[in-house]
Amino acid sequence: MKRTVLVVDDEQNLQKVMRMVLENAGHEVLVADSGESALTHVQNPNLDVILTDLRMPGMGGEEFVVRCHKERPDVPVIIVTAHGTIRSAVNSIHDGAADYLTKPFEPEQLEIAVHNAIKLRDILRENARL
Repeated sequence: MKRTVLVVDDEQNLQKVMRMVLENAGHEVLVADSGESALTHVQNPNLDVILTDLRMPGMGGEEFVVRCHKERPDVPVIIVTAHGTIRSAVNSIHDGAADYLTKPFEPEQLEIAVHNAIKLRDILRENARL
């Protein structure tokens, strides 16, 4: 079964790389270049995982994570950032992010993070069903 992953990043090249890696892994990929434009995808009932940058014009990744966690606590969010610090990682996890990757990353790291987030999503769905 194809899983749906939303990639939110203002860098076009990184969007393309993440899309390629995730599509090659068998996922359906939705792309948005800002937190604001990504909000339209957040209510998609087929959405399984969200990948987002921290630093973007307009709504930043921190605010986007909080909004996603509030609106869709059943969809894991993974932070992918070039500006990673221990403090921002801790804050992101506290705000509801499921994982945190720093750029540059290996394709395998991205695949593993998404795979783990999908497993978490499945557990959350099963708990809600029960």
